[in-house]
Amino acid sequence: MAKYRIVVACGTNVTSTVVAVKLKDMLEKRGIKPSDVEFKCIRVAEIVHQIEQLKPDCVVFSGNVPYKLPCPAFRGTMFITGVGMDPVVDQIVKALEAPHWAGLRRM
Repeated sequence: MAKYRIVVACGTNVTSTVVAVKLKDMLEKRGIKPSDVEFKCIRVAEIVHQIEQLKPDCVVFSGNVPYKLPCPAFRGTMFITGVGMDPVVDQIVKALEAPHWAGLRRM
């Protein structure tokens, strides 16, 4: 079972897979094993429901998210452009290392 859960959201669910693959590789370079991370790729329109249901450690999104999210959320456009990814990945790692926003215990 994965230790962390990350929801990746975009407008059409196509770009979210690209973002998830790049993020997975960058997290591995920072010492987080791929088997420790579960990615759920969704459309932005599903984001509120999925956060309520999955209680992810964080959300990475591309496009416009017109909602206030209860969990750590990060713009993922840089994973598509390839520019400025490192600072965002560092912030995501900090979110994964911090206590879960909903008080859940991690494995």
